Amino acid sequence: MASYSQRFAEIISVLLHPFLMAGFIWIYIPSQTGLTGWPLGRAVFLGWLFCIFLPLVYLLIQKKRGSIDDLDIRQRERRNRHFAVFIVFYLLQLFIFSLLDTPRYLLALAFAYFFNTLIYAIINRYWKISIHGAGVGGPVGALLFLSQSVW
Repeated sequence: MASYSQRFAEIISVLLHPFLMAGFIWIYIPSQTGLTGWPLGRAVFLGWLFCIFLPLVYLLIQKKRGSIDDLDIRQRERRNRHFAVFIVFYLLQLFIFSLLDTPRYLLALAFAYFFNTLIYAIINRYWKISIHGAGVGGPVGALLFLSQSVW
């Protein structure tokens, strides 16, 4: 049976999962850009499609095939191929946003997902990086920037 501290850590890990953070950030930031109606819905839809839905479906397929044990891919050596797939998703999102004349904030967010994942993939070749930490740190950094906080 898991100890209290283990259960607490698991709960925090689930609540701060990169997919959940992406879901929040792809609602919050587009809503702060002055978009309304379909442009806002399109931004949220494309953000969720490329940063949550497609990566999650891809990982679930890989888990079903047995090429990964869990959605967190804890073994560093098994992450690289998956990073490459995510980079393609994020690059495609950035391309679509650029075609749709999307506001700069959203282009910056889409670029950040692409570029940061590229950096994580490079780092992962040599060290195990905490994707949970990156998945929380990036959105928190974006929120602090948007809030013009002294943080």
